[in-house]
Amino acid sequence: AASEREARARAQRAREVRVQAAGVAAAVAESGRMVATRLGQAVAVASRVRDEVAAERQVRAGALAKT
Repeated sequence: AASEREARARAQRAREVRVQAAGVAAAVAESGRMVATRLGQAVAVASRVRDEVAAERQVRAGALAKT
């Protein structure tokens, strides 16, 4: 009887650990999605700035070529 109680207690602890591990995994996945979103936004801003600087450079180069 004691060994059965111990086995049930171990099984219960194992279930609790699995539930906790699933919660941690879900939190890590959500965190990863948030990081990916923020990184995508940063890359989009950097690309826009790069394109604006390149366009400005072309305008200035064209103005210098005309002088």
